[in-house]
Amino acid sequence: HVVGKYWVFPEDISAVQDEPMHRIESVTVSPNPGRDRVGIRLSADAVYPLHYEVQSVTGIRHITGTMATASDTDIDMDWLPSGMYIIYIRDKAGQTGSVKWVRE
Repeated sequence: HVVGKYWVFPEDISAVQDEPMHRIESVTVSPNPGRDRVGIRLSADAVYPLHYEVQSVTGIRHITGTMATASDTDIDMDWLPSGMYIIYIRDKAGQTGSVKWVRE
């Protein structure tokens, strides 16, 4: 905290805690690399429904959608050109995650 014009630090700097990262613990896709469809697997801490977005590495948004439940995890990627993509995920609780995926 600030006292006058000066910052006052705790004596034990390890006592300072960062804000929690609100990240989904684990996001995996398979197959990777793949062609037609990609299955997304999330850690148990993800809260459904969740929203996803598929972007090229240049930042172009190609697909957006919602997954209602843990069993609703496949995304149709058949029409995308070959290349590398990033799948961004945001769950109902505001936690986020991302994973790279390669389209053959």
